Amino acid sequence: MAIYSLGQVAIISKGAWNSAASYAILNTVTRNGGSFMAIQPNSNIEPGVTTGWESYWVAMSRGIKTIDIVGDTATTAHAVITLSDGTSVTGTTFSTYGIPDNSITTGKVVDGNITAAKLASDILPANVGIKMGTATPTTSDISAGQIYLKYT
Repeated sequence: MAIYSLGQVAIISKGAWNSAASYAILNTVTRNGGSFMAIQPNSNIEPGVTTGWESYWVAMSRGIKTIDIVGDTATTAHAVITLSDGTSVTGTTFSTYGIPDNSITTGKVVDGNITAAKLASDILPANVGIKMGTATPTTSDISAGQIYLKYT
């Protein structure tokens, strides 16, 4: 009876991507909020970042790498969301009216210590936040000071 070597036949998680590690086919890693599986042996090919990474990795799930607020004026701005696979989504313009100036000043932190009470009462308004969803939001979905990020 002939014996055949099939090599690695199971998916093996290698945890967070490491530039010093070597990866075999079917090794999986996490990076920038997403997960990737090696489709070619490689080392120092950062999934979602290195030019040509798609020849070595396949994205198994995408996560949010960064959210940048761009084009902001006194009244409007929009968000650019960069995903773990390097693609980006540009959000629609949203109103910045009513979001207070939350800069930390010596007047707000007189003694040089930031306490939980000062942070809650002086610096962070209670209604600022980010909501995410797949539906087109209505005014009842978003409170004053919130940013709604729609993804598909």
